[in-house]
Amino acid sequence: MATCAMAIVVACPIAGFASVQTASADDTANTVSTIIVRDGMLSRYTQLGGAQGILRQPLENEHPTANGGAEQRFQGGTLFWNPSLRGSYLVRDGMLSRYTQLGGPAGRLGLPCADELAVPGGASQVFQGGTLFWNPSLRGAYLVRDGMLSKYAAARYEQGPYGLPVSDEYAWNGGARQDFQYGSMFWNVSDWWKYSSQGPYPNLAGVSNLNVAVSIASQRVYIRDGERVLYTMITSTGINDWTPRGTYRINGRGPSFYNRNEAMGARNWVRFIGNFLFHSVPIDSSGNYIVSEAWKLGQPASHGCIRLTVADSQWFYNAIPDGTLVSIW
Repeated sequence: MATCAMAIVVACPIAGFASVQTASADDTANTVSTIIVRDGMLSRYTQLGGAQGILRQPLENEHPTANGGAEQRFQGGTLFWNPSLRGSYLVRDGMLSRYTQLGGPAGRLGLPCADELAVPGGASQVFQGGTLFWNPSLRGAYLVRDGMLSKYAAARYEQGPYGLPVSDEYAWNGGARQDFQYGSMFWNVSDWWKYSSQGPYPNLAGVSNLNVAVSIASQRVYIRDGERVLYTMITSTGINDWTPRGTYRINGRGPSFYNRNEAMGARNWVRFIGNFLFHSVPIDSSGNYIVSEAWKLGQPASHGCIRLTVADSQWFYNAIPDGTLVSIW
């Protein structure tokens, strides 16, 4: 007799989870396995239609990933829990193949920050470490990140003169190059820390619940409206976990400072508690940026302050008012 299978989803209101029991029967044995979908994964699974939706049946239980996240595989894709954004995001099809190739949550992309988004001629998906763009004509997903992503954003992404990417970034004459449908972008790698993390900054007019979230695990600063992320910045927090965790308020700012004991200072400082500040990458006693320190963005490097790119720190200084809530975890 051929093997047959069925799946039953049972909601458990007292526990906030669903179990999926898969039964297989043949001539010799009956086996039953149970897969649990729960908490944030269950909320998203239900939102996407459950077993009748795009994800269909779960294939495994939830398990932890790098960067404090979690993942759960389904027939129609994989859900990833991003603790910094407190949400589950779906990665599937060609995006999932490329994401897996690049190391998944433990790789350069980190965790997803949004679902896949349809864009003119293709699709895109934002991750902690960059954005994947799906080019259907080449049946491939290409990564745009860091300074190249800033330039691409300034050029209006795929809607601008370059179109969709047709390659990843690669080394070129001491810098970097990335090819697009209608041209190529070039980057002087040495000064990427001067520019914005994601291109044009958000307009905060009309934002009703402005707040700043800092993920020490991800080395990212999130400008948010409530829990909705408006902009993501690369950062360096304190070595040895010296950046204080908790909830604070912005309370003061200044154009620059210099600490003789540390032989460095910074521009565009914004205080969140005591001597702990948001500020630019470090400067020396002459006011020159210290390139070796600037290159540490994306990893713990400070004495507790929160370092930003030069452009990000200037915008933060001008745009984030005193009293703004800051949450650090």
